[in-house]
Amino acid sequence: MKQKVQNWIDGVLFEYLVPTGIQRRLSRRAILYTLYGVFNTVLDLGVFYVATEWVRMGYIPSATLSFLAAATSGFILNKYFNYRDESSQVAFQYGVYCAVSFFGLLITYLFLYFFIDILGLHRMVAKAVTSLILAVYGYFAHTHITFRSHRPTL
Repeated sequence: MKQKVQNWIDGVLFEYLVPTGIQRRLSRRAILYTLYGVFNTVLDLGVFYVATEWVRMGYIPSATLSFLAAATSGFILNKYFNYRDESSQVAFQYGVYCAVSFFGLLITYLFLYFFIDILGLHRMVAKAVTSLILAVYGYFAHTHITFRSHRPTL
């Protein structure tokens, strides 16, 4: 089943959604990380929106809940389908992934506080801008810490 998903990602998702010029300039890993990041950002923003607008949670608990959903999804997608990591130390690696991501969550809290409480931005705009900033941090941190034995390939 995993091989069928990987074949679909390589054959359909990667080949048809990513222009050839981008494929030549960036590694497959960076492109897939970006595509998975877009998915996880939508998941993150969706959970954040539902938690703040429908459930009426504060923005810090909502950000925590959306973080947990996106971090778990991100780990699964990147470990198995991007880095194709076969390590049997899944629990340890998930712990490292969550620790790196948790540091990103702390940065998220700081940015949200700054954007919402200091600058007065709408919480969804603040969350979207913060998510873009954290995407850059996440790519480099997870590539060089979480999945460091799996260097990018062209």
